[in-house]
Amino acid sequence: MDIANMKMAELAELTEVKTPNVSRWFGLNAPDYVVKKKNGRVSGITNRGVNRFLDTRAEYNGVFDRPSVIASASVCGGSFKTTFTICASTGLYRMVDTNIDDVDESASDTGKHAIIAFETDCQSTLYRQLTGGYASTEAILVDYFSKKVSVEELLIEVMPGFYTIPSNLLNVNLDKMISTPSQIKNCFFNLLKDMLEYFESLSIIPHIFVDTAPRISDVSNSVYCALGRLGASDLAKTIIVGSIRGDAQSVLGSSLMVEEVKETLSTFAIDDGSVDICCYFGSVDRRSKISAKVIGNVSDSILKHFLIDEYVRFDSRVPTATIEGGSIYAVNSKSVAKDDYTRLIISLLRGDYYANAN
Repeated sequence: MDIANMKMAELAELTEVKTPNVSRWFGLNAPDYVVKKKNGRVSGITNRGVNRFLDTRAEYNGVFDRPSVIASASVCGGSFKTTFTICASTGLYRMVDTNIDDVDESASDTGKHAIIAFETDCQSTLYRQLTGGYASTEAILVDYFSKKVSVEELLIEVMPGFYTIPSNLLNVNLDKMISTPSQIKNCFFNLLKDMLEYFESLSIIPHIFVDTAPRISDVSNSVYCALGRLGASDLAKTIIVGSIRGDAQSVLGSSLMVEEVKETLSTFAIDDGSVDICCYFGSVDRRSKISAKVIGNVSDSILKHFLIDEYVRFDSRVPTATIEGGSIYAVNSKSVAKDDYTRLIISLLRGDYYANAN
């Protein structure tokens, strides 16, 4: 998958700094690892360049410096779970320094990063969108839980510093492999812990995105349990995110997800404060009365305690990118969703959304 470099105007809008000042900061003689040039003119800013600039802004400094694990979850299908995983992970990829080979000795490095995005569903929607096909002979999650492969053997690099885990229909066997209380408690905890330790042994800060299946299952409960245990152990910042579509069924799906998370954590005596749970609107059309109706549905549900102010506006580029098997960040065309997902992932990692929660 190709990810377009961030534009000067995008970075200016994100940081509320005037575009000429952003351009002046980078300067005319910025090296190639900071900006990309075409015909001698700056055509975009590399993720290292964006990382450098954000570090100069107090409100962004250190936001990306802690390992994180974010799970996208809902009981309702078609609620932008996979869309969130793709857009949030690729959006973050544009802002963190993932180049571990080309080190700028003259700059003060804040650390290299890796993005890992994978799914627990056997439909392989995420994997196909990232790679363009199903896994065939590659190792999948079933192989890891069967102790046939290590985490290092499981991961494949889609882009420099961006990894995924192969997936195919055989992942349906996860439901059989994770069914007892011990398996629910330990399976995904061990996987994610191994993943964090592997990258940290390379002095790389990992950011992991898990796309869960749209149903109540022991597999999803194992993911929730893992995030709770990782958060309680302070191994990573852990967040469970629910995307809300514009209908009552989606509100119910996210409500059931929240209840299932809290019940799972309680069952295994894990403090529910060890993992952040939040929900956001995944496609808000201000021209439609549906948005107001959905907000009304949320105000009468358990979600009112977990709803955050961040939301993603309706954007035709999102379904188009999905059909094309790409990401909204694969092109440089203007997209309100690009702006919203960028702000959403920053808000999640910064952790300031609870100040705005109802």
